[in-house]
Parts: sequence; structure tokens; C-alpha cells
Amino acid sequence: MEANEDVEAAYMEEFKAATSEELNDLQRADIEKTEKESKKKNQNWKSWATPAKREEFDCRLRELEVFFPKLVMRKAVIIKVASMKEDSERQLISVPSSASVAAIKLKAQLYQD
Repeated sequence: MEANEDVEAAYMEEFKAATSEELNDLQRADIEKTEKESKKKNQNWKSWATPAKREEFDCRLRELEVFFPKLVMRKAVIIKVASMKEDSERQLISVPSSASVAAIKLKAQLYQD
């Protein structure tokens, strides 16, 4: 039963990592598109909008401009964590195999003597 739970937990971790990376990509693409459209529409709208509305719009546009680099940074963190996880899994896989080889060699030496 424990092995089944371990497999399920590993699958869920992998799913969450993939989902968060894909979600980040979708958010980044959506924000980039929204930012471009907003800037384009802002050019036409500025001529007749009230100063208060212009200020509110500019504030929201700045928020988008600040949020976009944060998503790019988060993508870098997701990639780094994924590569660290892969490296640690590779190390875990290689350690038991080298230990078993040493034990086999030790047993072989005992039987030869």
C-alpha cells in the first residue's frame, strides 16, 4: 500500500509542477496581450477621457507592466526548481546502485578467501 501512495504522491508533485509552469505561461501570455491592447486603445481614448479616468487607467497599466516581469521571474524559479528536482532524483537513483555493487564485490571477496 505504501508504494502505491508514494507513486501517487510523486505523480501529484509532477502534475502540480507541470500545471504551475503551464499556468504561468498562460498568465504571462494573457497579461502581455492585455498590456499591448490596453496601450493601443489608450492612444485613442486619451483625447476624450477625463483626467481622473486617465490617471486611473495609467495606474492600472503600470500595475500590468510591473506584474509581467514578476511572471517572467516566477517562470525562471519554476524551471530552476524542476532542474534541481531532476538532479536530486538522478543522485538518489545512482547512490543505491553503487552501494549494491560494492556489497556484491565484498561478498565475492569473502567467498574467494
